[in-house]
Amino acid sequence: MNRSSIQTLPVEEAVRQIVETVQFAEKGAAPFALVLGSGFSHGLVPTARELVLESLPLWMKSLGGDESFEELAKASARERAVIARSFWENFVARNQRRGLKLTLNAQTGLPDDYSAAYKAAFTAQYSGAVGEPGPARRFQRALTRLEKPRLNAAHFLLASLLGVQPGRFRPSKLFKARSAFSRLILTTNFDPFLQTALQAVNRLYFMSDTPELGVGDEILDDPTDAVHLVYLHGSVHRRSQAASDQDIQTLKEKNAQRLEPVLKRHGVIVLGYSGWDDAVVEALAVCDRFDHRLYWCGLEPDPLAPGAFGPRVPEILRKPAALYVQIAGAGRFMAQLCSELVRGLPRLLDNPIGQLRELLDTIDLKELEELKTQSSAGSKAPQLSPSETSTALFVEAKRVVLERLEQAEQAFFGPAFTAPALNGGADQALAQSPLAMQVPGESPAAQSQRRSRIEQLLSSAQVAGRLGNYSESIRIADEALALPQLDPSERGELLLVRALGHYFLGQSETAISDWSKVAELPGAPVQQMAQALVNRGLAWGLKGDTDKALTDFTRVIEQLPGAPTGRVAQALFNRGVAWGKKGDTNKALSDYTQVIEQMPGASVEQVALALVNRGLTWGKMGDTDKALADYTQVIEQMSGTPVEQVAQALVNRGWAHYLMKRHAAFLADTQAAVDKQPALDSAAFNLGLAFLACGRDADALDAYREAGTRFPEAIETLGLPDLHEARKTWLAEERATPVIQLLQLLQVES
Repeated sequence: MNRSSIQTLPVEEAVRQIVETVQFAEKGAAPFALVLGSGFSHGLVPTARELVLESLPLWMKSLGGDESFEELAKASARERAVIARSFWENFVARNQRRGLKLTLNAQTGLPDDYSAAYKAAFTAQYSGAVGEPGPARRFQRALTRLEKPRLNAAHFLLASLLGVQPGRFRPSKLFKARSAFSRLILTTNFDPFLQTALQAVNRLYFMSDTPELGVGDEILDDPTDAVHLVYLHGSVHRRSQAASDQDIQTLKEKNAQRLEPVLKRHGVIVLGYSGWDDAVVEALAVCDRFDHRLYWCGLEPDPLAPGAFGPRVPEILRKPAALYVQIAGAGRFMAQLCSELVRGLPRLLDNPIGQLRELLDTIDLKELEELKTQSSAGSKAPQLSPSETSTALFVEAKRVVLERLEQAEQAFFGPAFTAPALNGGADQALAQSPLAMQVPGESPAAQSQRRSRIEQLLSSAQVAGRLGNYSESIRIADEALALPQLDPSERGELLLVRALGHYFLGQSETAISDWSKVAELPGAPVQQMAQALVNRGLAWGLKGDTDKALTDFTRVIEQLPGAPTGRVAQALFNRGVAWGKKGDTNKALSDYTQVIEQMPGASVEQVALALVNRGLTWGKMGDTDKALADYTQVIEQMSGTPVEQVAQALVNRGWAHYLMKRHAAFLADTQAAVDKQPALDSAAFNLGLAFLACGRDADALDAYREAGTRFPEAIETLGLPDLHEARKTWLAEERATPVIQLLQLLQVES
């Protein structure tokens, strides 16, 4: 990878620099402008690649057939691939006769250039897609599903950050700086999710979504504290959106010159944006500097690789003030920024009642109160008219609701609590007693407040961990662990939360230390000790210390009376895996069998996992019939088994059939696995091999094309090795060569 001509930053360092810029900025300033592309709406609307390969072909087929778009989307991966290939072949043939060209890959039958295909589909000059404004608008609105407001992590966390940032004259106790983060968002998306997110956090915003009229003066520093959303290609609310080359070029000429001075006076953070040759790229390319640097964030490990970004992006990244930041996703990046700039959890998660109460506080009903007073002034025994009764009801309803919300908020959140200082003997007393201790001189009300505070912090730490905000979960757990007189169950639960946070941040030694504290904590509930030992055992196993892992699992199984059945089953399963690593298949079989046959309280998921692993173990020992029986039990006899486990059992049973040269059964099981779990890469590649084994070479090529397109990173490990092995025994060279060449081509293109 050649990065010598650009500057790169680890994501942690980029977050640190961005946070420092915000903290050092002047009061009331908003140093950053955001540029957001389709990747920021990941999971909500398809990317250009997903639209070309799936959404558009399915939509066009639904218009002329009996099946709806939603029904077609549920078709098998192979059926969807056939629809896509047929659509693009027809589209190209239809437009070639009119002198319009679009190149398709000779092997895959799909467009070589997703960007070009996307633009052609939305260009009115081409026929057979959605080029006209009416069909294009209908298609875009269907994809964004306006009838069902949705948010992903990136939109929610960005809005949560913007929702608590201070204004020019309005401080915020929930924000860690006196300046704001950003009040200008430029997006090339058509979707309304940014609006939905800002509405969810009661944040004032205004929109510019008519780019054909030119970007106005509002894009300059605005005297208000509203967030400005600039839809550079239009939004779904408008009659048409810019998607064709001609439309984008026209908007570039109209708006790039106005964007350039605005961008250079900010720091610019680019997220989820591929960098088409549009107004933003033109403006960024012209900028000779940025007041607070340009951070281009992307998933690509090498931003200079062909096809990683648009053709002008390398030029932008070579600027002295430009930095490339490889991220794991827009949502995770926003989680890191949010945790560093916002105190505590996002407001909607931490105190939703308080947010609603504050919204009601902004509603001024004084006018209605005055009407009520005036109507009553001239009467000794006033009788309200129907209209006046309604007026009074509005005022009274607001008062009552606010009172109830305040009461609910106290119950939900707990009143503020300041921990009193303790003498040095308090911790020693805690270690000797499994019961909660009362601080000397503490009143019952204060004790109740302390318990409520502990519960609130524990809940917040758990929520932060579930959101993947591990640094915040650790911070909250540390705060709670510093409170006086925690009982063993509270201390144990907090240590478990903190341990997981450290583990997922790559701090395995610190995580093991916390799990060890729980495992040895006097008075800790047995279920917490079991959880700590299972997790510590897993951590030892991943570090390669199988003996320590076996010791922890065995302690749960044999030395913790009263441990929950689920934890014991988990320990047995993991001990079986550990025995397998040590080559002791008999002990592995014994542990798997105990989960399957001797633990009536084990969950169906645990039993299914044990059956699949026992089947694998039988297979390694050469007992194929027993392996098939275990897989069949998961597939056919266990109601409620998660679909991914059934799919894995089908893959394994199919492979057992393959080794026994039962090729028809291999194909049937593998096709069923793909239908149940299209995201299972091993099943996708096995399907191609199964078609080859059954002599269906054309179908095999289609299946391998689909697998290689969807899982290019697995071609080297799952696609090619089995083909090379098959060439040694039953697969003729002339049959293997086209498939191998196809996979190698897809590997290069990825």
